[in-house]
Amino acid sequence: MIREFLDTHIKKSKFIRRLNYSIKSQYKIFNRFELNENSIFLDFGANKGEVTQYVKDNFNCKTESYEPDKFSYKKLYDRFKTSKINKTYNLGVSLNSNNKKLFYHPKFKKNQYIYSQSSSFLKNKININPKFFTTVKTKSINKILASHKYIDLIKIDIEGYEYDILPEIIKNKKKIRNVLCELHGNPNIKDNRNRIKNSLLTKKYKKMISLLKKKKLLNTWFIEWV
Repeated sequence: MIREFLDTHIKKSKFIRRLNYSIKSQYKIFNRFELNENSIFLDFGANKGEVTQYVKDNFNCKTESYEPDKFSYKKLYDRFKTSKINKTYNLGVSLNSNNKKLFYHPKFKKNQYIYSQSSSFLKNKININPKFFTTVKTKSINKILASHKYIDLIKIDIEGYEYDILPEIIKNKKKIRNVLCELHGNPNIKDNRNRIKNSLLTKKYKKMISLLKKKKLLNTWFIEWV
């Protein structure tokens, strides 16, 4: 509850947000993409909008943020409801525009603010309860990409479902400057018991990394965010 209060109220101050950015080293990677007020940034799996907020504060570019979970989307919408250049959508991103089951963390009801970040379209993801889900609306990745002539950066954090949409994104690489994506199943990322996190996705991870290397896209066009 303390974290929710800080994020919802205290971080409304741009000065406080900038102090927070200075201690979050993972945000420094955005400096390499040279975003500016003319750029287009898409955030897939925006959750409560912290990354979109960082991009808005530091680069002031046009943004589109997609979040399927209703609880998280309410926080996302409240952040940007008065902005004309920061659009938000209560939608997931999928292969086809349809309804999908969104599975939740077992502790989601105890603390929606924290555990909403683990929600996934994958029922076999380690940290979700396959019996605890809701049905959400989605928009196809191809429809989203088709609505833009050019995209400067796509950030993807969709809890394992990235492997379903990345092939379509790669097909459209000529109209996308960069992709920043969290790939689940990385064998180098371990939990506190020294086990591979999301080990069920490790085969998909290795296959995707191999494809990106073959196409010479890894660490140039495609950046893994860990």
